[in-house]
Amino acid sequence: MDKIRETFKEYFGDGVELPENIPAFGKFSDYKYTDWDITYIFRTDENGKKYLDFTADHRMTNPRHCRITEDGELTYLEMYQESYSFDTNLEGDEEIKKQEYFEHNRKVSRILIEKGLLERKGNESLFETPEEKKSIEPEKESYIDIFFDKLKNWLS
Repeated sequence: MDKIRETFKEYFGDGVELPENIPAFGKFSDYKYTDWDITYIFRTDENGKKYLDFTADHRMTNPRHCRITEDGELTYLEMYQESYSFDTNLEGDEEIKKQEYFEHNRKVSRILIEKGLLERKGNESLFETPEEKKSIEPEKESYIDIFFDKLKNWLS
């Protein structure tokens, strides 16, 4: 566990540390000094190897989804695409790229929800298919609200 804690501290720098006894789930939000908003889970894989998965948001950089294994190895995992580009000279390319963008971000949302790194709150989302939208309670806050709240924090 010390290697996980060391790599985490090295990655984020001063002011961001994991507690001595890492809980199974945790959050770190410090907009006053470090500007990081971090959610993490501490787990053991099927081979008994401990790891920490986390998402991290900062207003001055892109969001991250990473894993630190018990030997201190840091791996970047799939995260949201923030934009997409297309060739205006290719007919239909914009729609294809847009669809790929949404498919990728839906996949990432499902991964983060399954891990417990993203709370399912909404009745609609930029990242849900129409079939998924129908199955969610309408009175709850939506992913789109969460996404734009996070975007607002990144930009402020």
